[in-house]
Amino acid sequence: MNLFTSFRKSLAIILIVSIFVVILLDVVFKNSSEVFSGAALLSDFIVRLAYSFIAATLFYFIAVHMKEFNSRKNVSSVISSNIEQLVKLKEILLTELYHIAVTRDNREVNWPEGQGSTIKGYYPINSELELLLKNVPLRKTRHSLDNWIYRFDFFCKEIIPHCETILLFSSYLKADELRLIASLRSHKLISKIAMYTSNEFHGLPIGNDEISFLNSEVESILSIFKEIELNVWHS
Repeated sequence: MNLFTSFRKSLAIILIVSIFVVILLDVVFKNSSEVFSGAALLSDFIVRLAYSFIAATLFYFIAVHMKEFNSRKNVSSVISSNIEQLVKLKEILLTELYHIAVTRDNREVNWPEGQGSTIKGYYPINSELELLLKNVPLRKTRHSLDNWIYRFDFFCKEIIPHCETILLFSSYLKADELRLIASLRSHKLISKIAMYTSNEFHGLPIGNDEISFLNSEVESILSIFKEIELNVWHS
């Protein structure tokens, strides 16, 4: 995203409309006869208002937007790197889930079409995710950790530092970007996995043979990752 395409769309629309009004009333129809009494005064008022909008928008662009854009560029490498790491962690986790599910004897889950050895830029729809998690045994992973409670715990602990690093630069983030990163940092999957990890550590039974009991949390966190991948820090 460059200096101009990153400009606020609402202000860009105001600028374009104002310029159009000025051209229309102050150039094209400047010497036209009045359509009704007082039309000239109304036209003059609208033109002056349009000029004010143009001046204010240009002032905002120069004094505020350019400064914000340059500030974002200065921290871009740090934030971009952490966003990329978050996305990679999600890709590794999702790839591992599919590897376990597609190798089951029932063959209910297929590898996502068009994906290579690592699943990138792909987010299963709700019904597909539900089937996927039903076909992942709780105590079968491709990781050194021997069950998915510990595997998800490891995943959560990996994403937290990246979120916290990004949040250190919250003044450079847009409101929606800040919302998404904060939502990921405080996601309910983190607290739920922490609870199950404690239970597992103390030998308390989980009572599930596969990980479909995490469907709601996994679905929710993947939707946040999708928004982050599509909308966060494209500068």
